Amino acid sequence: MDDAKAVNGVFDFSDDGARWSTSASGTDVITATTGYALASGDDFKGGKALEITDSRAGFYGTKIPVSRDRIYRVKARVKNNSFSGVTRIFLGVATFDGNGDLETALPGSHRYCTAINTAVPNDGEWHEFEGVITGGGNSTHNEFRPTTAFAAPMFIANYALPGQKTYIDYLSIEDITEAKAEADRVEQVAVDGDTALAGDISSLTTRMGTAEADIAAEETARVTQDTALANSITTLSADLDDTNATVTQQATAITDLEGYAAARYGIEVSAGGASAGVSLVAIDGTGSAIHVRAQDILLDGSVKVPQLSIEEGLILDEINAGFSLGKSSAADTADGIYLGRTPDNSGGVGFGFYVGRDVAGMEQSIKITKDTGLTIRNADFRIGAVTKSVHEYTGLDTTHTLTLDAGTETINLQIQQAGGVPQEDGEDTVVVLKDGATTIQTWTATGNDTGLTAVMTPYGNAGYGQLAGGADSGQDFGPSGAYLEISEYDVSGLTSPSLEITIGDGGDFGTGGGGFPGTQGACTVTQEGTGDQLASPVSVEPSVTGSFTMSSSGGSFPSLTPDTGLWVVTELYPGASITTGEGKTLTTKSQWTALTFISRGTPTYTSPANTAVNYLFYPMSG
Repeated sequence: MDDAKAVNGVFDFSDDGARWSTSASGTDVITATTGYALASGDDFKGGKALEITDSRAGFYGTKIPVSRDRIYRVKARVKNNSFSGVTRIFLGVATFDGNGDLETALPGSHRYCTAINTAVPNDGEWHEFEGVITGGGNSTHNEFRPTTAFAAPMFIANYALPGQKTYIDYLSIEDITEAKAEADRVEQVAVDGDTALAGDISSLTTRMGTAEADIAAEETARVTQDTALANSITTLSADLDDTNATVTQQATAITDLEGYAAARYGIEVSAGGASAGVSLVAIDGTGSAIHVRAQDILLDGSVKVPQLSIEEGLILDEINAGFSLGKSSAADTADGIYLGRTPDNSGGVGFGFYVGRDVAGMEQSIKITKDTGLTIRNADFRIGAVTKSVHEYTGLDTTHTLTLDAGTETINLQIQQAGGVPQEDGEDTVVVLKDGATTIQTWTATGNDTGLTAVMTPYGNAGYGQLAGGADSGQDFGPSGAYLEISEYDVSGLTSPSLEITIGDGGDFGTGGGGFPGTQGACTVTQEGTGDQLASPVSVEPSVTGSFTMSSSGGSFPSLTPDTGLWVVTELYPGASITTGEGKTLTTKSQWTALTFISRGTPTYTSPANTAVNYLFYPMSG
């Protein structure tokens, strides 16, 4: 409340907990005791907070003078820091008589005016608690005892929950007498030109023996020049000895001149060690959310959602529970996916995963069940590999065009200028790199070389002419061609790379009576890259064993399904050749040769003579 008067004291932990004790006597420092630790953080009040592990109590070390005819508010901020599960908190004051002796008259060992064994959810958020205490009596926790003269804020954290952890970064007491009138029901309207405030607080308590029931409600409406806020909190609490049950309902709506608008409605229930809650939040410009927290969330009927995100585990218990997309079970051969429970051979609860499709009458699938084990059928396998191809160019009178293979990352070039003769140099060899129609780079082997033999001999060697007069005693040699080498030129960033290659011709005869021209140039291109190579397992048994006659006029192997597999062929005629489905050719060299090869597609053959051959076929997928 705006008119609250701070009681002398500093109620956070900015002094490393020196003002707090583990007992009402206030004789020890709380942080020197096992189970209490100090934590630092930017979002802690005073920069520090007390972390409490296991069920432990804490007391403000100074007894604060209080007057029973005034109204006090006890506030705290608490955060669940456990690995999982709720924590529980008692918040209030310890009371002392005029001699400073601790008072213990019921209800409670202390007066828990702010929280009575209240659940703190494990949501990573700070939770603020506040309550009021006034008057003198032994009926409710919101009363001082009849002889109370001093009070000290206190807490019990993680009550009956070993291993749980709680942060507290302040626990304060304020005199709010001027803000609230002394009564069970207070209504106030204050207008000061900048702020309009309306508040309503009510409480109802009944008690018999050690049983107590409370209903507390607080409603606030506040309007300033730039903000409108409405807040409502209702708490129902029932206690019997050490057993407690509570229901807390809170609603908040706020808007401001900067366009911020938000609304929240939440309900929290707890009974002993169990708790559950529902929270609805809407923030303009950010979105909305519903947070449901409980040990078990049960939904009757069908549930439809556009998107479902599961952060921890999803358990399927029922015998037919599962996820279905096209398939209804782990026995359904239709195209689709199924993951879930599947009855085992004994009728018990098993499991199954089945993903598959039909491709031209052949099933591709992965399947596993409790009874059948894992089966992979007709899958396409890929092996990542470094690819390399070499192309040599020597032809004259044309420009050779090489479209680089998909996946090519670098190229290596060996470029040889043509050799010359005494009166004429050999022509340059030129390589142009293009990306589509755009020229990226041009390389030219030019300028001649020393010596007679070129690097890429016999290409680029020097020519000669006889000396003038046709004498055979001496020859007039020309220069050999220049050599240019380009290593690992990066073409990975090009979208449509190609090379245009022009081979230079050798120089003409010299001036003598005869001679030999320089030899032409040459170019070797090596492409390197990475890519996926198709792979496949091979069956351990042949699916077909047979024989056929290779005709001298050529032909095809038997057409089998699948058409990809490993062939073993024997009794081949010398000089017979086989071309695989990928266009690779194998040729026999000796009498009655056997060949083993893989073909993706039906192989073809040529044979010098009609020959009967035997074969084994081991099928492969792909």
